[in-house]
Amino acid sequence: MTPLKFCSLLTVLREKLYYQQQRCLVVLNGDLLWSNTLIKTLLMEQKKSSKTDKLALQNKAIAYGEQFTVAPELIINNFHHHLGTENDLVFFADNAFHPDAFAALSGTIRAGGVMIWLCDNELLNDKSNFFIQRIWQRVCADKSAVVINEEDKIPPNIDGLFTEKPACALQSFFESDCLTQEQHLAVKAIESVANGHRKRPLVLTADRGRGKSSALAIAVANLMQSPRQVKAHNIVITAPHKDAVKVFFMQLARSCPQGSYIGDQFTYKTDNVEYIVQFVAVDVLVLEHPDANLLLIDEAAAIPIYLLTDIVEHYHRVVFSSTVHGYEGAGRGFAINFTQTLAQKCPQYSKLHINQPIRWRENDPLEQLVFKSFLLAPLSELFTEISSKEVNTGDVRQVTQKQLFENEALLQQVFGVLVTAHYQTSPSDLKFLLTNEQLVIFVYFARDNQTVLSVALTLKEGRATECDIKLALASKKRLKDQFLPQSLLIHCTIRSAFDYQYLRIVRIAVQPMLQGSGLGTELLTIIEAYAQQQLFDFIGTSFGMSQPLTKFWGRAGYHFARIGFTQDKASGEHSCLLLKPITAAANNLILTINRQFYQRFCYYLAEQFQQINPQLVERILSYAKPSDLPELTYDDINAVEDFINKVSLYDVCAYSLSVWLCHKLTETPGVNAELLISKVLQRRPGSELCRQYQLTGKKALNLALISQAEQLLNT
Repeated sequence: MTPLKFCSLLTVLREKLYYQQQRCLVVLNGDLLWSNTLIKTLLMEQKKSSKTDKLALQNKAIAYGEQFTVAPELIINNFHHHLGTENDLVFFADNAFHPDAFAALSGTIRAGGVMIWLCDNELLNDKSNFFIQRIWQRVCADKSAVVINEEDKIPPNIDGLFTEKPACALQSFFESDCLTQEQHLAVKAIESVANGHRKRPLVLTADRGRGKSSALAIAVANLMQSPRQVKAHNIVITAPHKDAVKVFFMQLARSCPQGSYIGDQFTYKTDNVEYIVQFVAVDVLVLEHPDANLLLIDEAAAIPIYLLTDIVEHYHRVVFSSTVHGYEGAGRGFAINFTQTLAQKCPQYSKLHINQPIRWRENDPLEQLVFKSFLLAPLSELFTEISSKEVNTGDVRQVTQKQLFENEALLQQVFGVLVTAHYQTSPSDLKFLLTNEQLVIFVYFARDNQTVLSVALTLKEGRATECDIKLALASKKRLKDQFLPQSLLIHCTIRSAFDYQYLRIVRIAVQPMLQGSGLGTELLTIIEAYAQQQLFDFIGTSFGMSQPLTKFWGRAGYHFARIGFTQDKASGEHSCLLLKPITAAANNLILTINRQFYQRFCYYLAEQFQQINPQLVERILSYAKPSDLPELTYDDINAVEDFINKVSLYDVCAYSLSVWLCHKLTETPGVNAELLISKVLQRRPGSELCRQYQLTGKKALNLALISQAEQLLNT
């Protein structure tokens, strides 16, 4: 097929799609030189038609992937920055096939647009890549996907595609600029936040293309042009990246044409009031807390939860708008974790979810294909109530990637358990599940041998070449599938880390209705037996540190090796690395790792770990042995007694108090020592502790410390 025939085909296809208000996938299956040649001609023809045909379709385009070579200016590097934007053509030319990028960018295409996948022959020829093979099966089975093969002499017949008359065209709803009733309801809810009672924020969620950003803009335009006095004169909008608010300001300019948009600020003046709508970066917002009568947060799921929590505490009229694309990414973490925090701080908050699409009609072919390919559709209906007998007589088996590829029902159940039990899941996890060669999958089946109750993903790690180890140590190379030994080498200075073999538990998940029933512990026992049989030295894991998880792994006999300094963007939690030794050699090494960890942990508490919850600090120290900690002397104990008896001042006894407290917490887990931990170990400012514990001042704080120390000494 000639390049010009391809251009004609795409023009006809897009006209059909535009009439139907839908989108689809076009696959160019062949050599990359051939597919790039087609695209080059397409872009040239579009440039010509835009000059001569004023009624031509819009052609806003972006490209993703290193194999797109014809127009470098279209290539984007960070797809996250383009969430919330609108495109007509997305060229996907990533031979590694980043599924997160594919899913996300598909949601930026508006009605009449297409996603063009430049699919290299070599990619499809790899029959061991079950992820790509599964995607290809879905594409071939989809009658709305247009596949063009390099060897095709004539274009594919699209006469039978997209022929039915649309039920209704997208048009303004009621008297506003809204395109659906649900968007109209969202606008009214946003206006209520501005005009109603304080401390009643709104959480607005939707899949991509539902008009959340436009709803924010329409609501702001309505507020500014309202004949009655409104409270919101100074409006701030923030987002993870400036590009994410382009649609907002474009819609605001359409809905309030009398306003002026310059730089990051939109201004609208009436006889009595000047309204200002400005973009403020998240870091500036948290650091400087600029005045705002109304704060709008777009793509809130991509902002760390601890920053959102800070925002809630400082602003009283807030709208949190975010994409929740199936299970994908931080969206589900935002929906679960942040709304729990919000419920505590603002019990009267409201939430609204938009289902009706704006950028395209319902049952859009491209959206349906993406949802099926990446299992983005809701999976909770896969799980039904299970009797205790079914659970107690179940069986744990290893499952291969080939079995998952060949059994769609099993794959959906396994992935469904992983999704529902964990808030940070993305399409990349599906790719990992089907392609990583070092992965060992354990599945706990019910008695019927079909129903999946729990799943564990484990990864074989350890052993590397001397060259790779040197590169890793010099931070010149990050070794794939070597998380545990690499962390021990670089962060814990364990030079012999790569001399051992590890089985890392990447994820362990139990059906939500069965959590707490002991299935996770039973699965751990099976994994440990497998590790012993396969002669692994260590079993390890890494997770976002929280009270329940720390308790679970601690009870199972896992030892702390490291806690990360930075907080997770989605949860605000520090990551931690835990190990369980299996062999005699590993048991010897764990003694060194334990001693090093606890001595460093006690030191880091005063700065790097100052904000960790004191209850969590207490639990971590409860797993330490006295030999792991700095030595506690009789002089230290005497100093503590002098402090309690008011013989010596706090500052004089501070070091001895810190050593004594660490040792005491290993002996008496579960005691009330939060204030002591906060002041003595974490060295939080006295003013902060007085506010937190409602103490009147320095004297009251000192008396409270004495009281808690005395109780702990006598325990």
